[in-house]
Formats: sequence, C-alpha cells, structure tokens
Amino acid sequence: MFNSDEQAPPPYDFIDKTITPPRNPLAESHQHQFTSRNVASVSPALAAPNNPILLARLFGTGLSTKLIVSTRTSLEAYNAIVGSHLWQIHGRDSSVMSDGVPTQFTTKISSSYHGNLVSALVDDDAENPRFIIIDGNTGDLVHRFKLHEDCGDFSCLSHTKSMLGIFYWTGNEASRIIAQPIKPIDGAQPSSFWAEKVPAGRCVTMAFAPDERHIIVCQGPDVPPASGIGDIDTRRHGQMGKSSEKTDSGTKKDASRKPKNTDFTVDIYVYNFARGECVRRLTFPDKSPGFMGPFQRPAFTSQFHFPNQYNWLVSFPDYGSVSGAETMASILAKQSMAGKMRAELHWSLLGLDSQTGIWTKLEEKPTVLTTSCKTLIITKWQEGFTGAGPVTETLTVGSGDSWSLSPDGTYLAIQRAGGVEINIIALRRCI
Repeated sequence: MFNSDEQAPPPYDFIDKTITPPRNPLAESHQHQFTSRNVASVSPALAAPNNPILLARLFGTGLSTKLIVSTRTSLEAYNAIVGSHLWQIHGRDSSVMSDGVPTQFTTKISSSYHGNLVSALVDDDAENPRFIIIDGNTGDLVHRFKLHEDCGDFSCLSHTKSMLGIFYWTGNEASRIIAQPIKPIDGAQPSSFWAEKVPAGRCVTMAFAPDERHIIVCQGPDVPPASGIGDIDTRRHGQMGKSSEKTDSGTKKDASRKPKNTDFTVDIYVYNFARGECVRRLTFPDKSPGFMGPFQRPAFTSQFHFPNQYNWLVSFPDYGSVSGAETMASILAKQSMAGKMRAELHWSLLGLDSQTGIWTKLEEKPTVLTTSCKTLIITKWQEGFTGAGPVTETLTVGSGDSWSLSPDGTYLAIQRAGGVEINIIALRRCI
C-alpha cells in the first residue's frame, strides 16, 4: 500500500518484445561502428600465487573509470584509461587495522555510480567484520562501520555518496535493510526497516534510486553464472552475517544443504527508507515450467540502470520465455526500448552511457568444438529516433578468464585464468 501523503509512482510499463536491440533505418552505416582496442595492462604488485586476486572490477564512468583489485591483504585502484596506479590500502595500514590486528579484504565491494566512493567489507583474524568507506579518487578512509553479530555483508552506496545501504537476513528467513548516513549531519540516525524475506533458493541485488529516497531490491532464483563474471553483486540466501565465506558458496552452515531451486519468479521491491515501507512491488512469474527441458536456466544477473533521475530500469533474465530472452522493466515511467533481448541462454551484462544514450550488452557464448575458450559478444546501440545500431563485435577469451564491464559500457577488463595481469579494453563508438 502507498502512503496517502506520498504520491504513488505512475503504473510501470513492461514492454513485451522478443527482438534484438532496435535498429534505426535512418542512421548512416558509419554511425553503426565501434572499435575495441587494448588501452592498458595492470599487474597488481601484491598479487601472487599465495595471495591471489579475489576481485577485479571496473567502477566509475567516462574519464573517471577505475579498476579496483582486491586480494586478501590489499585493495588497489588504477586509472582504467592509462593503467596508472592511483592508490593502495594494505591490511597492515594503521588506518584500517582493528585493535592492532591486520585487516583482511574480501570480494564484497561496491561503489557509487561515478566511482567517487567505495565500500569494502573487511574482517580480521578475530572475525570482526566491518565496512570501510574509501574515497575512490585518493584512497583516503572516509568512514568505517562495525557490524553487529547478525548484521549483513551486502551493501550499496547512494548516488550522492551520502548513504550506505546494508541488507541482511535475521532469524526465520526475515530480512532487514539499514540505510546508514555515511557522515551523520545534525544527529541523523540510520533508518532500519523490515524487508520482504528471501527464502532458501533465492538471492537479491540492491541499489539506491537516484532520488535518494528509495532503495530498489530485485529478488530472483539462485542461479549463479558458470564463469568468472565480476560485475553482478548478488547475495544468496544464507550468505549474510560475519560467518559468510569469501566466495559464492554460502556459509559453512548452508554449504552442506544447498536447496534445490524451484522458484524462478522475479520480484522487484521499492522501499521508501525514510518511512520504512515498501511502496511498490512488481512480479514477473515463471510461466514455463518445462523451460529448456534438461538444459540449465540462464544465470540470475539482475542489474539497475538510471538514464536520468526519473527513469529507473531493472534488467534480468526472462524465465517465462522459451527463447532465453532478457527482460528490461521500467519501475516508474514508460520506456521506448525493447523489453526483451536475446541472451543466448547463458548470461548478459548491460551498461548504459547516460550522457550519450548508448547501451552496451556483453554476452558469453561457448566456442564450438573446444572447451578451452569462449566468445564474448559485444553489442552497442543508441536509444531515440536518431539512435544508431545495433553493431556487434566478438572477442575470444579463455574458458577460465574473468571479466568486468564498466557501468557505462565503455571499458572491459579481462583477467586471464591463474594470472595476475589484467588487460583493459576500450569499447569506443566511431563517429
């Protein structure tokens, strides 16, 4: 139910089209081209076989795009455009140590949209988890939050860098969300409210809306990607709390009883965190019980896109489609783009350059006759009447490689399997 004194958002629009990204027949062919080229190579100094890279992820947009690299002992950031080193935080730095105990870093890292602020979950040998908030440009410690015993380890940062959202499970599968001011002003207190429970076999993604009043949560089936995808920050049932592992296998308690996934419904919840209420729920049911027969369903890779302050989009696999399409749902306003895009039954990443309106879709496809490599299919197109596209380019990577797409789709980082070198590729549209 909506509060009577809060204006309800207009009915959402779900556009049901099983087509590829739209092509504008009026656009000239030379506008439909883009090139990919290597622009930088990064080899983190502290990464080694006994201290492997836990996570390599692109964050920020445009000329501010950065690569963040996490190992157990350090957190580093690089300029993604030229590969230059920006900053490094070591677990033995006094600014991050807890009671003289070295800090250990994890894979649980998030950033504000433009990359100016980074949130990282850290712990130590005493198992005292906490979030540290870092200036993404300088590496300076901005704030730290110590987590209590039943708190969660899944966070997101607001667009204005003022709030940290924390999602966690409590007893009996109940869920809570905390909206924590990063720098409390005038005695501002965190908002804590109940959220829709996440049953076994389900997982969630979460993001602040651009209006700084709402948190959006997308809940779907626990179907993880089969490869080293480094962009989707998803938390699975039982993975919260300070006993959680540093991989997606869940906690020790839950690893031995991974539930069979039978619910492929996708739910989107919009919470007004100041009021502590859910003001909207969108449900996309699983319409095809016999989907793909014996084949595995597409991985749940939900993403949030905000072309502007009034346009909130969520993309996720369409489990009600026999063709393995991907759905783009608008939460607030009617959209002009296609609602479903072919995802080749594996997974798809989307990036949106809000300055130009150019979308980038990254898909994985196994290479025929070999298991040693895979093909990445990169598609770009532009929205609007004069928009160009789609145009497609392919890249071949090793089967064990991992990769990350920048939020605006302009850069791609690839880490070779078993190595420490990370190549950064620019995905540029030719004018």
